[in-house]
Parts: sequence; C-alpha cells; structure tokens
Amino acid sequence: MAGNPAAEESLAPVVEDLDSARGVATGPAGRLLFAEIDGSFSEAVMKGHNAGAVTILGSVPPNFIAPAIASDGRGQIYVLTAAGPLGSGLATLYRATPGSPSLRPFADIGAYQQTDPDPFNLADEPEESNPFGVATLPDGSVLVSDAAANDLLRVYPNGRIITVARLNVWSRCPTNCPTSAFRRRARCSRLKTLRPR
Repeated sequence: MAGNPAAEESLAPVVEDLDSARGVATGPAGRLLFAEIDGSFSEAVMKGHNAGAVTILGSVPPNFIAPAIASDGRGQIYVLTAAGPLGSGLATLYRATPGSPSLRPFADIGAYQQTDPDPFNLADEPEESNPFGVATLPDGSVLVSDAAANDLLRVYPNGRIITVARLNVWSRCPTNCPTSAFRRRARCSRLKTLRPR
C-alpha cells in the first residue's frame, strides 16, 4: 500500500491509541479482537451504529509482550501469554466461552514443556517455553506455537496437550566446529511432524 496514494487515502483507523498491541482476530459477529501489552484484551465493533466502540473483555497477567489472541466459530476466545515463571499465569493458554464473564486458564504450556524438552536446544534450557502464536481448528482444538521450545502443540477441547511438530534448530556452533561443517549441519534444520500419542 505504501507509495499508492489512492489506497492510502481509503484507509481509516479502526482503533487508535493502542499500547503495543499484538494478536488480532475476528470475533463473534465480525468484531475485531485485539490484545495489548498490559494484558488486556478487547473487542471493537466494526459496523453498524456502534462502529468503533471498544469493550475491554478481560485481562491476563502482563508480560514483556502483548498476548496472542484467537477466536473460533463457536464464539470462544483464546488468549495466550508468553514466557514466564511456572505458576505465574504466564506461558498459559486461557479460554473464554460465550456467556461466561470470566477468562479461565485452559492449558499450562510452560508446565507441559517441562515434560517435553526440546532435544535440539543447544543454547538454553531444553525445557524452556515461550508460547507465541495461537490458532483455532474446526474440531475445537487449538494450535500453539512455542518459540523457545521450537515446536507446535495441539490443545484439545478437554485441555490435553500433544506435540504435533518440532523444528530441529541448531542455534550455536560449538567452538571447535569448523564453519563449513556448521553450515552443512544448519542446512539439515527441518520441521519434523510427530505422530499423536
């Protein structure tokens, strides 16, 4: 759109003055869902006489980055917090169901990663977790990408978590490793799909 004056003139802000917003999704009735760095998540009305109206729906523990957000066809909203100490409410997937006024912890991603360490993590703790992205699936389950664990998780409607894919990443070359050998090894990085347990 940059450099196209006609397109730029047709753009209009939907919501302004957001604080480090991240995670935008379409909610019930075509409303816009978004989250901000203070841990709050809100919805904005996109059309009709209330277009532009914003309602804060709830909040999760704040962190260094705004939570990710997604919604499914059933009107459920999922909010995903990034890395943090176990038991702090961070590295957790939350769910709000239609008609329920509260957001509840749905899956403790950080605790799960303690039982599913990344075997290819050479730089840090293999059990570390930094959930980063969330997407819903038609069957009611949710996909969560974990940037620190280098994997893709599936969370079922009952809260059960499985690892469905792992990215083999070598993040550091040992000091005695020749550069050409490291390049050959790095080219082997790939996404490995795992069979459900």
